[in-house]
Amino acid sequence: DHGFGVVIGETAVVEDDVLIYQGVTLGGVSLEKKKRHTTIKSGAVIGGGAKILGDITIGLEAKIGANSVIVKDVPDYSTAIGIPARI
Repeated sequence: DHGFGVVIGETAVVEDDVLIYQGVTLGGVSLEKKKRHTTIKSGAVIGGGAKILGDITIGLEAKIGANSVIVKDVPDYSTAIGIPARI
């Protein structure tokens, strides 16, 4: 799962109509055998190089800016940018 391009962790959930640009990581922050990767709701857009770390939720039709680092939930219909990302 760490070849090149997009990295999607084994417990990640990606719903319908999600746009993920190149270099995105949906990573975990734990080795425990539980849900430890991101859930991305329908219609979300994840900008190139973004890092989304942990068991968090990217809301319905939310937008994540390029190269942003997401460490907490992003609400529905909102935009998050920066390192660490702010809504």
